[in-house]
Parts: sequence; C-alpha cells; structure tokens
Amino acid sequence: MQHAQFAERARRSAREIGLAVALTLAGVTFLVAAIHRSSSETASIPAPQAGIQNQAN
Repeated sequence: MQHAQFAERARRSAREIGLAVALTLAGVTFLVAAIHRSSSETASIPAPQAGIQNQAN
C-alpha cells in the first residue's frame, strides 16, 4: 500500500518537475528572442552622418 502511494507521489513530482523545466525553457527562449529582436532592430537604424563638409573651390 505504501509503495503505491510513494510511486504515485513520485510520478506527480516528476510531472511537476518536467512542467517546471519546460516552462523555464520556454521563458528563457522567449527572453533570448526578445533581446535578440530588440538588438537587431537597434542595429538596423543607420548611424547619423557626420555634418556635410563644404569644400572651398
């Protein structure tokens, strides 16, 4: 009887740990994608040109 209760508890714990790991990986993936997307948008903005230089002829 105790063995069955222990086995059921172990299965629940394993399921909860698996769910926690999956959600953590999903969160980390989302965070990395958001940071990467943000940095690539910033990098795509062209740098301002240095002032137009007038050359005397």
